[in-house]
Amino acid sequence: MDPENENRTRKQQTINIEITKTQLQRAWDEAAEIAASTRQMAELGDAAAQHALGMMFLNGSNTLTQDNAKAVMWFRMAADQECASSQFNLGLCYAHGDGVPQDFEKATKWWQIAAENGNADAQFHLGVCYANGDGVPQDFGKAT
Repeated sequence: MDPENENRTRKQQTINIEITKTQLQRAWDEAAEIAASTRQMAELGDAAAQHALGMMFLNGSNTLTQDNAKAVMWFRMAADQECASSQFNLGLCYAHGDGVPQDFEKATKWWQIAAENGNADAQFHLGVCYANGDGVPQDFGKAT
């Protein structure tokens, strides 16, 4: 490649890098705005926002650092408002010991509540618990 074409290529690469940096910064800023808006709504008592904020803390997304204890806190607030997805996620947190001490009895309690509220994942997990005797007495009748 001749020097002139090489200079053009380098300039284009530099421009492409700057464009990518700008796009990444814009995406980061948008994620931060989403997290801030979600937190505001969650603090006002919106169960869907509380659940969403719990997911952000659980996964460390939207500029929030992963914090399982905060995820549990937000899931519990939403769960207390009958949010079946948060009830299910609380069960997962207790089953895995994420943000709370591992406790299969509490996991099955939350899955029972979520299952009663129509959460299919909770129904499945609860059935597995009854089949295996995890957190509840083994009961193949209730497992099916």
